[in-house]
Amino acid sequence: MKKMIVFPALFIYLFFGSLCVYAENNKAEIAQLRKEMNELKNEFKTMKDYYERKITDLELKVYENDLNALPEKNYYTSSAESKPTSYSFNQSILNPNISAVADIKQRFNDDKGDENRSKLTVGEVELNVAGMVYPDVKGNLTASIETEYSGESDTSTDLDLEEGYIHFLSLPFNTQLIIGRKLIDFGLLNPVHTHEWAFPDMPLVLGNLFGHHPWNDDGIQGSIIIPNPWDIYWVAKFGVWNGRELHHHDDVLAASASTYNLQNSVVNWGDMVYTTRTNINIPLGDNSDMSIGYSSAWDERPNTVLHDFDFTLRYWWPLSYHRIKWQNEYIIAKIQNPKIEPQGFYSLLEYTVNKNWTVGTRWDYTQYNENDKFNQWANSYFLTYYFNHGLYARVMYRYKDFADFPDMHQECDNTLWFQVVWGLGPHVHPVQE
Repeated sequence: MKKMIVFPALFIYLFFGSLCVYAENNKAEIAQLRKEMNELKNEFKTMKDYYERKITDLELKVYENDLNALPEKNYYTSSAESKPTSYSFNQSILNPNISAVADIKQRFNDDKGDENRSKLTVGEVELNVAGMVYPDVKGNLTASIETEYSGESDTSTDLDLEEGYIHFLSLPFNTQLIIGRKLIDFGLLNPVHTHEWAFPDMPLVLGNLFGHHPWNDDGIQGSIIIPNPWDIYWVAKFGVWNGRELHHHDDVLAASASTYNLQNSVVNWGDMVYTTRTNINIPLGDNSDMSIGYSSAWDERPNTVLHDFDFTLRYWWPLSYHRIKWQNEYIIAKIQNPKIEPQGFYSLLEYTVNKNWTVGTRWDYTQYNENDKFNQWANSYFLTYYFNHGLYARVMYRYKDFADFPDMHQECDNTLWFQVVWGLGPHVHPVQE
């Protein structure tokens, strides 16, 4: 009788014991499967974000390449009843892209003489009209409205034609031609609209030379893509410009004292101005590249000669928004009257954290145009949040100091910027690199 009871009890014990072991093993397997599933989800999300960004970039490039979006056979009507004339050019491509960008800024600093201190201002409103006017010919028109306080409550408003040119995109031998007014292709930052910069202020060296606005002028510029055995992107440009008077810069120190009476002035061109620029982009693998450029400008006399050396190094993590960029410009000016050679540079380090956040720092140094014995330097830190391609908010802190003023006491300058930029239309997106 006891044996009959022992065997069923033993069987029940072994059965439930095996169930427990199976359950424990099953839990471990389920946990492992969940872990692998979460990893796959994260990888899929990263790939999804990456390809969404690529699609957005391609959509933005379509805006700037209207002509390429249509096949050539659509440029003219092909029916037997009508002749292929310039009036029968596809009308849909003649509809221009219209954009508006507003740059809202507020800055706090130590300078009690700054009439715009602590005031929130719509510093610049930019209106842009661009589109194809003929096959392989694009027109671009950009007007800016700038507002500043000239007293406690008085404001001054300036309306300026920033750019207005016609661009022949496809000429023989890989050449292009621009006729009209444009931001001069001198260095890296000058030809880029300020609302596309990574910071709200003007680098000291550019403000010292060109004033409170990037250098623009009326003239003609040709460019060519140079074939080479290394199969790298190599472009050269040459321009002839009128040499129009440049604006003065409000944010560059106008230091004065009985001993030196130093007053900094922007570049004063004499007659026509000639510019050249060459740029080479060298891939350094699948996830990095390097750009090296040189720009020069001189007038007829020559009274002023400018040399600009630029260098950019980029690295981006695969299947990710993470990107780091190191950008540098070094400028040497040779001025005959007075005979001096002021120099200056900036060095920018920018890191893209994700699709919304960007953080960076910039170091500035410049000598004065009227006396290269005196100089100023600054260090800046900025943080930007991009809601999308048409809206971003930014905060930046800059410390600026002055050097080699032995008989004058120059207090350092602390400035805090708040900036909001919003826009409508295809012209509002940041430059796609």
